[in-house]
Amino acid sequence: MTITPQIIPSLETPGISCRRYRTKPYRLNQARAQQHGLVLVVVLWMLAMLSIIAGSLVRDGRAEIRMAANQIDRWQAMALAEAGVYRGIALLSAKTRWLTSGEVQTLRLDEDKIRLAIYDEAGRVDLNSADPRLLQGLFASVGVKPAQQGHWLDLLADWKDADSLTRLHGAEDADYLQQGYQYGAKDAAFESVNELRQVLSMDSALYQKLWPSLTTHSLQRGVNPAVASESVLRALPGVDNHTLQNYLQQRKMAWQMAGVSPKVPNYPRALLNTESGQVFTLLSEGVTENGARARISAMVRLSPKQQPPYSVLSWQQADWFPEDTKAQ
Repeated sequence: MTITPQIIPSLETPGISCRRYRTKPYRLNQARAQQHGLVLVVVLWMLAMLSIIAGSLVRDGRAEIRMAANQIDRWQAMALAEAGVYRGIALLSAKTRWLTSGEVQTLRLDEDKIRLAIYDEAGRVDLNSADPRLLQGLFASVGVKPAQQGHWLDLLADWKDADSLTRLHGAEDADYLQQGYQYGAKDAAFESVNELRQVLSMDSALYQKLWPSLTTHSLQRGVNPAVASESVLRALPGVDNHTLQNYLQQRKMAWQMAGVSPKVPNYPRALLNTESGQVFTLLSEGVTENGARARISAMVRLSPKQQPPYSVLSWQQADWFPEDTKAQ
């Protein structure tokens, strides 16, 4: 039996095995290149997102640092303002010479500063006790027309008196209710100057002009010109502006040089008193090196025979300072 040999195609046979083994690595490399490109895109996208997140965190961190720094500045300014109040109390308790008519004095602490103004309540117009002529002069000094000055005097009187009789231009309970108020006339003395806001027709603009010159702690019909502010002295009749400015200048020079107080201008004597009160209002402003500001208004009564030698009647943040009025 004759056996014919079978020729098995070689791996090198053209068109069969060689083509198969040449194309397979090419396709694998192409797939791998596509995968590598996709991975690169994903990595770059993740890096971009991380960069955005990091940038946002940096911005937020900087904002929080600024907020914290601003808060620290505000606390420092408030501490300075409080220090100014206690400094003023110490000066008053030690009877140190100090202008108590509202002039602003500056105390420097390195790059920070304290601005302090002290008011003797004896130099202010008492809402409960003042002569009506003094109250009328105060309304005139802030620009209230003559026809309206009597109107305000009657409103104040009806607020304080205990009866229900309405003055010509005043207002009692029925008038308040008719105007939509939820309360009537108090029929008692003012307990604080802030209560003036509740009087019928009193608006914020007029109140802001009046209140720095008013008090409920003088208990006098007149004011002490030696400690009265310029705005209060303008409420006194009988003296022109030139005479008033000369008196204010001489009074300040006498304080600076520890001299004798100047002669008081020719004001009506019934509107003056010589009492130097035991109640004072202190306005203190703390200003930091970075410009942060805080203001405190405190009212104290001096009591030399007790410890501590003073009592605090009120303590609050202030939104007003003496120089604000001059700037208006």
